[in-house]
Amino acid sequence: MEFLENYLLEEIAPGRFQLHDLVRQYAMALANRDDSTVDRRRAVGRTLDFYLRKADLADRTIYPYHARTDITAADVSAAGFDREEAAKVWLTTERENLFHLVQYAADHVWNTQAIDYAKVMARFFDSGSQWEKAEVIQRRALEIALNLELPQAVAQARLDLSVAQWRTGQIRTALANAAEARDISHRLRDPMWEALALDQIGLVHWSVSDYREAHAYFGVALDIHRDVGDSHGKAESLNHLGLCLAQTGRRHEALGVFQDALDICRAIGDVRAEATTWSNFAHTFLELGYHHDAYDCLQKSWDTYRTLPGRRNKAILMNNFGDVARYRFQLNAALRSYREALSEFSASYDRFNESNALNNIGLTLSDMEKYNEALIHHKMAMSIAEEIESTGEKIRAQLGIAKTDFGMGRYSRAAENLEDGRRLARHISDPCGPPPTGDNRPGRLLARPLPRLASMGRLRHGR
Repeated sequence: MEFLENYLLEEIAPGRFQLHDLVRQYAMALANRDDSTVDRRRAVGRTLDFYLRKADLADRTIYPYHARTDITAADVSAAGFDREEAAKVWLTTERENLFHLVQYAADHVWNTQAIDYAKVMARFFDSGSQWEKAEVIQRRALEIALNLELPQAVAQARLDLSVAQWRTGQIRTALANAAEARDISHRLRDPMWEALALDQIGLVHWSVSDYREAHAYFGVALDIHRDVGDSHGKAESLNHLGLCLAQTGRRHEALGVFQDALDICRAIGDVRAEATTWSNFAHTFLELGYHHDAYDCLQKSWDTYRTLPGRRNKAILMNNFGDVARYRFQLNAALRSYREALSEFSASYDRFNESNALNNIGLTLSDMEKYNEALIHHKMAMSIAEEIESTGEKIRAQLGIAKTDFGMGRYSRAAENLEDGRRLARHISDPCGPPPTGDNRPGRLLARPLPRLASMGRLRHGR
């Protein structure tokens, strides 16, 4: 209290203090004058190790089921967290400090700490849509690991870097980094990290609608997870395999795979993966026309997601709730949900889901006979889909444009766009191409194109 009363300390938040600028400058001057270089470096090292240890404890509290490698921080005293909420609050509060500590460690030859900070923060930055920051720190970690010839650290940095790049639509570099991580893990005979890399490769292929390749990678990853007894990884790969089955029309098979994933999640108590599985159930039920079951599944997912960090997962569920509302022809409710989701996707630069939400808004506007507005949204979605090489969203945009053309009486152009969309769908084995229909009411020429599967909103995959 005396330091506060004499303005030597400032309370910047309840229970959080910082030195007054003049006091800080005086302390630094004394340290430079009276302490040796070795002593000053030891003091900095203790600070780095403390924050690293604390961040690792927080990460383990929030994500207890994810695969990880141990950190090498000194045995400093750092209190753990008695509950997930406390760990989440601490990481959120210290996020900017931790981001700068990674770069400070890298700039001042604290090599091991820089690598460890990057891997400890990977999950939290991903769940919070902090992909620009994630890419910065993973690049620093990768550079150090390459220079020091640490293959395991190289593999992990490349894999975490791939995730950040995949999230922001950098498909080719994401795929290259994941493939390199897989090759390194294979050479090191590290099946756990090889499976994680295979799973990530599958996700990249899935996101660009290469479902055959994705299915193969998920299947191999699943086999490895089974062999090494990684229940969390097995549930993740089952979820991803189910996505491919659902996307290619094998929806009843997908439901069985999702049930297997759900059983594992419940057995190990992994509520995050369980929420993801419910969301994937919901999409598949909706495609089968069971909209009541779909809504119930989304509500179960929402009950979990609303308690977890990261607005992005809630945005994806809002997008999915919009799908149910649109299916029920509750168009104003659907539009509100989609627009709320789009706002978050745009703010976080989530290009895949941004394109998806734009297409969803376009389809809803067409159902409302607002064809000019719908066309604008589909063209925006098409532009993003071409940028990130997402064939699935290109198909949806193409079919949406055909629907607006038909609604505005441009029948020849509608037929051309419809056929273009079908051709793309056949190329990737996507049942998105609509069957012929005799229903010629305005806005009803096209069967409802498939919405993107909910799994893009997973908090983390296979870590």
